[in-house]
Amino acid sequence: GINTAIVFGAQSLGFAIPINTAKKVVPQLIERGRVVRGYLGVQIRNVDDFAEALGLPDSTGAYVEEVQPDTPAQRAGIQSYDVVRKINGKEVKNRDELVRMVSEMEPGATVNLEVWRNKQPIQVEVKLDEYKATVATAADSRQSGGGTELYGLTVRPLTSELVERLGLDSSLQGVIITDIKPNSPAAIANLQPGDIITEVAMKKVTNVQEFRKVMTENAKPGGSVLIKAMTRGGQ
Repeated sequence: GINTAIVFGAQSLGFAIPINTAKKVVPQLIERGRVVRGYLGVQIRNVDDFAEALGLPDSTGAYVEEVQPDTPAQRAGIQSYDVVRKINGKEVKNRDELVRMVSEMEPGATVNLEVWRNKQPIQVEVKLDEYKATVATAADSRQSGGGTELYGLTVRPLTSELVERLGLDSSLQGVIITDIKPNSPAAIANLQPGDIITEVAMKKVTNVQEFRKVMTENAKPGGSVLIKAMTRGGQ
């Protein structure tokens, strides 16, 4: 791999980019000066407990929670509750694998997806777009007003200016995560800075005050609360 940082005094602990990733990234940096990745436009999660309800033979694949507007997925007819099982004949084991496989493909490439819908597989052809990084920084969010911290995550208002800057749907409402405390309930749930929370406990939250109120009412010590969030990259 390629070393990116070494922490001396900690048994020379090092951090490195895997060599297979470097082989794909370096030529792009030389040729284009930036890394180019494919983009599908879906909010996804692992199949896990949904397999039986969806009539799947096993729990492999990536479950589509939501399709982002004006994206390759929407144009190709991908729907919520679909499960992406294969790309160009290669098995998709889980959410992370779908993100990786799509990211490694060239924008403009046409790919064939095997999608599980209505308890049977169908074939869907999709032409990928280029992924545009739209992660809000802490500085961006500070300009949006004050935030609040609960259960290990800090959120701030998702203003119309921030929505426009990030290239999101103008009708999107919610709060944006700006910080996650390590080992907190939010970190364990794999939430990340830049994710946008739109619902808590199946209730829409359109601002920080609503988020705080619904979280306080529903998130109890030792319990769990259902949070709907649009993840970074929109995959």
